[in-house]
Amino acid sequence: VYWLNYFNSFFSPKIDSNWVNQFISIVNSYRMNESEQPLEYCPWLSNFAQIRFNTMIKNPEISHYGYDQDYEEYFSRYFYVMGGEEVFYPSGYSPDQYVQDLINNAPLHWEELMNSEFYYYGYYIGNGPTIIIIGNCPVTEVTGPNINVSQYFESYGCQIIWENSTWLVIELSNQC
Repeated sequence: VYWLNYFNSFFSPKIDSNWVNQFISIVNSYRMNESEQPLEYCPWLSNFAQIRFNTMIKNPEISHYGYDQDYEEYFSRYFYVMGGEEVFYPSGYSPDQYVQDLINNAPLHWEELMNSEFYYYGYYIGNGPTIIIIGNCPVTEVTGPNINVSQYFESYGCQIIWENSTWLVIELSNQC
């Protein structure tokens, strides 16, 4: 496993702001093909994405852990703010490969990125504990918040391990 991690980290694209910009550019191409407005970067949402990452790594076993509390604290003074959150683990993928993986294997997450009610995005990149599926698994995405992720995958007969990995937290909103 160590050698594989070393190999992947050496040859995998670095997940950084350039990676995210390319990823969002591809997403925006799809949005415009569907006559949707492209997502625009919002630093305010990136601040929230960092807050969300810091909350989620406290209990990474629960999907979108603490979202309601963070959302209420960060957005309670604003009316008409609608938000969505995507948590991705893109290590080992180029931006275009990751878009294709989302389209093919994570339709709920892709649908959220295509949501016409969102006009803005922010993001945060961090490293934290991540569930890795070993071998085949009949499910390809966690279907909502507050789900015990390891129990969810194990209930489908999937084998998992925990590793540190890159998280890409994307916050979406109708306001900036």
